[in-house]
Amino acid sequence: MTDQLLARRSEPEAGKNTLLEVCDVGIRFGGLRALHDVSFTVGRDQVVGLIGPNGAGKTTLFNVITRAYRADTGSVRFDGVDLLTRPAHQIAQLGVARTFQNLGLVPALDVRGNVLLGANARSRHGVISAGIGFTRTARREREARERTEIVLRDLGLAQVASLRPDALPFGTLKRIELARAIAAEPSLLMLDEPANGLSAAEVDELSDLIRTLRRTYRLTILLVEHNMRMVMDLSDHIVVLNFGQVLAQGTPAEIRSDDAVVSAYLGESSARDGGTS
Repeated sequence: MTDQLLARRSEPEAGKNTLLEVCDVGIRFGGLRALHDVSFTVGRDQVVGLIGPNGAGKTTLFNVITRAYRADTGSVRFDGVDLLTRPAHQIAQLGVARTFQNLGLVPALDVRGNVLLGANARSRHGVISAGIGFTRTARREREARERTEIVLRDLGLAQVASLRPDALPFGTLKRIELARAIAAEPSLLMLDEPANGLSAAEVDELSDLIRTLRRTYRLTILLVEHNMRMVMDLSDHIVVLNFGQVLAQGTPAEIRSDDAVVSAYLGESSARDGGTS
């Protein structure tokens, strides 16, 4: 039996509790096959870790899901809708939000303004609504601002809301990026290496914050992260990519003890103690 069949054996079956279903997704960049027949599901209210070596295809898959890249094959169904048939600007409106490895904050805006961008991203009407009626537009703007203030409070950013990002430490910038995604009211929150560049203490604080946000906002989370202690701690299910293919998937305990995963990525010491890489 091939490694791919073994990997799929432990994949949860798609059903009514499935929020995201990635099915046979493939993409090439010239002669490079970046993803090949990638399939897995994410259940509602789950945290699913997506791990693998650098270059395994994790961020590429994020970009496919959010329509930054066009897949060559396969489908990505979110709450019954195939995202690959929708334009990129509709993804946030459907309930999908993401953060980035490299911070995408707008330097010219203060913290409040950056988070407000996320709150406005979920609007199904945007600028066109101005032609429908001023009252409706004003109401949506008020709701976005109210939501922004709630998120700022929940993420401990209210006291720095009027400051610009360049005046703040890196750990705070990570929280602002997370707040902007939360403000879009996602059902699915996609976190791309949120612990990158953080100290061990900051990683622990971030893990606690993600747990709290998951409960408070009833989030389903797809997490790409190299900090294995964080992944093992937060995830209900883990998918391992290697060379653009699913190498294995299962519970954290199953992944930690999988010989192929240990050999390809975790390493014996990291698998044993849940280390950072």
